Amino acid sequence: MCLLSNMIQIFGSCVAIAYPNNILESESVLVGLGCFFSYIIIVRYIQFHSDFSIFYEVVSKSFPIVMRYLGGVFPIFMGYLFFGLCVFWQSERFSTVSRSMYTLFALIQGDAVWDTFMDLKGRSYMIGQVYCFSFCMLFIL
Repeated sequence: MCLLSNMIQIFGSCVAIAYPNNILESESVLVGLGCFFSYIIIVRYIQFHSDFSIFYEVVSKSFPIVMRYLGGVFPIFMGYLFFGLCVFWQSERFSTVSRSMYTLFALIQGDAVWDTFMDLKGRSYMIGQVYCFSFCMLFIL
């Protein structure tokens, strides 16, 4: 993985040097991806420091549990996403898949809950209220 991240960074840097007029194009993505992998590799070295070894153990033991949880929750989240997209497509919040996902993530974080409730209330009162309440109860509680 270390070799892969270094190769991605070198390739992205060479492309950036060869084509200096391309700003925020593919070379930036490659360099950023290489940096991302490099920082993930640093976590491996944390286990050798006694003060930070607990962090490595927590991450290594909880990762499979978190991935199983996400695998179970993902289909339910996608169901809410596409239901909101199909039923509330007139709303600006649910006009596209990405906006629907942003709206649902904002609801999970507790941001714009009132605004979403009021927006869906104007579209379809009963369905909008049941949709928002059930989503909030399932994902926030």
